[in-house]
Amino acid sequence: MKPERVNRYRALCELDGRLCIVDCARNLPFGHFMDGLEKLGVKNAVYCDMGRGWNYSWYRKDDGTVKELFTTPGQYTTNWIAFYD
Repeated sequence: MKPERVNRYRALCELDGRLCIVDCARNLPFGHFMDGLEKLGVKNAVYCDMGRGWNYSWYRKDDGTVKELFTTPGQYTTNWIAFYD
């Protein structure tokens, strides 16, 4: 990936000993995304490609409600990562 390429990025990461997903809040250069992961203290990041049609995502809050991050499910929303307590 070229550091100057602008897009929204997502990575499956280890942060403070916990597995998590880090999503961009806005479009930014890939190099800035990587710098941000480093500043957060992320370890063992795996880049998760999210082009058009692949970026739909959501999470369930502690109160049980759903927060959508990318609100339009696309034709290709077939790959899911699920975390269970």
